[in-house]
Amino acid sequence: PLSRKVSINFIFAGLFMISYAVMSGLIPTDMVVPVLGVKIILFRGLSGCFIMFFTIRALSVFNLEQRELLNERLLRFSQTEKLTSMGILAAGIAHEINNPLANVSLNLEMLKDLVNSTDERVMKKIETMERNMARATAIASELLHFSRDQQTENRPLDLNQIIASACTLLQHQPLSAIISFRSQELPMIKGISWKLEEVFINLLMNSLDACTEQDSIEIETFVDGEWVKATITDTGHGIREDDLFKVFDPFYTTKEVGRGTGLGLSVCYNIVGQHGGEISLTSSELDGTRVTLSFPVLTNEQ
Repeated sequence: PLSRKVSINFIFAGLFMISYAVMSGLIPTDMVVPVLGVKIILFRGLSGCFIMFFTIRALSVFNLEQRELLNERLLRFSQTEKLTSMGILAAGIAHEINNPLANVSLNLEMLKDLVNSTDERVMKKIETMERNMARATAIASELLHFSRDQQTENRPLDLNQIIASACTLLQHQPLSAIISFRSQELPMIKGISWKLEEVFINLLMNSLDACTEQDSIEIETFVDGEWVKATITDTGHGIREDDLFKVFDPFYTTKEVGRGTGLGLSVCYNIVGQHGGEISLTSSELDGTRVTLSFPVLTNEQ
């Protein structure tokens, strides 16, 4: 589709083309315009110049916009190729990690039965090992999910229900009381419920990590033309401007060591893309973060 700038230039070119046609076909060439005292041929020539000017300008703007669109598509393609390679690598790493983890976990349980449970120092050491085991298992699980591309049937979904379900699952999290949800009646979208639910859980967990009791997290849904949109806005500590362009990269995280794997937003980006949607993020260290998700409205042809 043509942009507004291109359309306006073509409209002006069309108007001057009409004026040129009128002056050429209906008005004699040697006619003198009253008051001005100049022949009509002068205005005919000016009309021709304006036709050329606005046509060239429209084509120039159109060319620039098409180039930007092509660059954006190439960037997305390279991102997809990178994520595919990362997914294959992640699957192999997760598989190799899971086997020794299972062995260590089993031996740790046996060790607990053998040692004296009254020795607090020994039991604390074992508890620390169990926590680190759970952490390593969670990382391996995220790696596997990052690499997995499950083909589940797409079905009509109500985005409000998906978000409400995600909020219910998070209601026992610390600070969950600061989450508020304002919804409008929405048309159906097409997708996989558990995947979209995971997107909102990941995004809300990120917001909760960035907030304190004095902050707030607002979720809002609405319709924008042929798109169903949801925004998640928090007043937390936000993200530095220099880091914004990297937030959807795999393994990139601003969280402290041990709190994040850097896969959450990459997984969200992939899932939203699989649903034909778009996700964008704006943030500042002073004003918090706003994530916007867009999904195409389900049509009769789909």
